[in-house]
Amino acid sequence: FDEIDGRLEDIELGITAVIDGVYKNTQGDILPQPDLPGDDFFVALLAKQNGDFQILVPLVERLLEELAPDISSELNALLAGAIDDLNARINLLLEDSKPTIDQLIVVLTDLRTLIGEVRMALQPAGQMLTELETILANASLEIDTVTDQIEANLNAFFSTISNPEDFLSYTESEIKAEIRNEIEDLFFGSNFVAQIQVTLKQYLYDADAAINQALNEVFAQINGVIRDLVSEALSEVDDTINGFLGDVASVIGAGKVTGNAEFNGDALRRLHIDLYLQLMVPDELEFNGFLTIEQLDSEGDDSCSPGTPGSPVTEVTIGATDVPASWISPDLRINVGGKFNFQTAGNFKLLGLGGWFELASGEISFQTFRITDMGASLMFGASENYIAAELGLAFNSYEAYGGVFFGRTCSIDPLLLVDEDVAEVLGPPAPTFTGIYVYGECHIPISEAVLGIPASCFFRISAGVGAGAFYFTEGNTLGGKIFASASGEALCIVSIKGEVTMIGLVSAGELSFRGKGRLSGKVGACPFCIKFGKTATITYKGGSWDVDI
Repeated sequence: FDEIDGRLEDIELGITAVIDGVYKNTQGDILPQPDLPGDDFFVALLAKQNGDFQILVPLVERLLEELAPDISSELNALLAGAIDDLNARINLLLEDSKPTIDQLIVVLTDLRTLIGEVRMALQPAGQMLTELETILANASLEIDTVTDQIEANLNAFFSTISNPEDFLSYTESEIKAEIRNEIEDLFFGSNFVAQIQVTLKQYLYDADAAINQALNEVFAQINGVIRDLVSEALSEVDDTINGFLGDVASVIGAGKVTGNAEFNGDALRRLHIDLYLQLMVPDELEFNGFLTIEQLDSEGDDSCSPGTPGSPVTEVTIGATDVPASWISPDLRINVGGKFNFQTAGNFKLLGLGGWFELASGEISFQTFRITDMGASLMFGASENYIAAELGLAFNSYEAYGGVFFGRTCSIDPLLLVDEDVAEVLGPPAPTFTGIYVYGECHIPISEAVLGIPASCFFRISAGVGAGAFYFTEGNTLGGKIFASASGEALCIVSIKGEVTMIGLVSAGELSFRGKGRLSGKVGACPFCIKFGKTATITYKGGSWDVDI
């Protein structure tokens, strides 16, 4: 547990080093905050000053620290003007990518929070630690059986050497290897170890994949602008869009291909490629996309891994983040992607395919209404079959939102698309969620609908209500969600809002609730306004209520 927590702490510091900056003490340890006043601060790769990224500052600092540690401060002072000039040029090139990078910073920040939650689950009485301790407690008899079998196998091995002098035909390392192999074969083949592996993957695999993808996209954006900067001086670098081969050349082209690969021995385990693409959809659209190909190990039908147990599975993910879609609506940007699983050993075949899209920013306007939220995700294959969708609408001062999920999923992501609150109560799948969830929500301007007064900041009273229900076959999990809110505004000076969300869950005959309530408001015109707010978390489990304010 300490080893896993230590690695997660390193990941937290790694993300912090990219988006916020870290400290380094005299012993060379990297810290999230200083131990002593003299600790050195390293500027984050994505740090901003007056709205501009300071990308070259940390890169040059680290380069000089490695190459000329004794005079690095003097060299930094000499190069300060040149660095500032190059930073300014880089930020000009980054202008179009800034919204994408800003969104990726938000993604990394959320991922850092997720890592913190996983680390909390490893603490005493934490959820992951409790689950692992339960597995071990229930495996007492199996552990005794495994150790007895290890003892029997080792005794059988040593009994084959009747003459002690025959030990001379073995080296010390060969004897140790034989003992180690006997222990490992029986240990890793036991049922309780398989349960531990599944539990660790449920908590760590999705977080690991999300972090790698987000970091790859961040560095892809930075690689792109640095390459643009270099290409100004190297005219032989071809930045033109080249059409694909064959008939598709008229609708798709590519340029500026970059990427990285990860190897394990001679085997390519992961390939990530960033592409600058041009599509006709129906008008000309250029954007930064990505392609990731990974080799996974299938765990078999009793888990969420597709394919034959022990056989490698290839997963291909292609997509783009924060793509401009002005051909649909001005200032509209979307996230879109697709995923495919293939069996590569023996007969090559498709095991699963799916995709997703959602609005990243902007909205789609029609004459009588606006689409403010829209997203969908679907997957079909050997291990996952589901459809999830969300839609938010606005009719003048009326707002409505709805979402639905049905099918079988190996991750919480499709349910997060529909409703993030319910995902907090359900936790990670074990190893799947199979069922249905439906949710709807509506906000009505009471002052306009009842009193006939047009809603505006001079006078407005609004109320919102929402309801949802879900059922999953795993553990016979049944539950629902209720949401209520009220808000008011007067004279464009005073505003107040209160809302309560409660989620009930019945699993294995046990009833639990989790809810949040928040009251907030402001008086005066901002930035000179006075704001106030209070939040309470309400939980009910095991027959007792707990309120955390």
